[in-house]
Amino acid sequence: MKPTPGYVIIEPKEVDQTTSSGLYVPKTGEEKPEEGLVLAVGEQTKDEGPPCKKGDQVIYKKWAGHTIKRKDKTYEFLKFSDILAVL
Repeated sequence: MKPTPGYVIIEPKEVDQTTSSGLYVPKTGEEKPEEGLVLAVGEQTKDEGPPCKKGDQVIYKKWAGHTIKRKDKTYEFLKFSDILAVL
């Protein structure tokens, strides 16, 4: 997959299934990931360059982007402005 200009494709980090106190969290109550691995970066737009590169670990806005599933994997398509930090 190759994102269009201004977008990145992220593979979200797995969310823990238990809380810090050891309680099990069912899938329906699990938090949406905010961290992941950059798989592909679209070209820069006339207003904004990419904030990260392929292979970077990033933190992004919790409810940003568009989630898709392909072949049992989940991916996030995010705008450049949705990336908050590169780890």
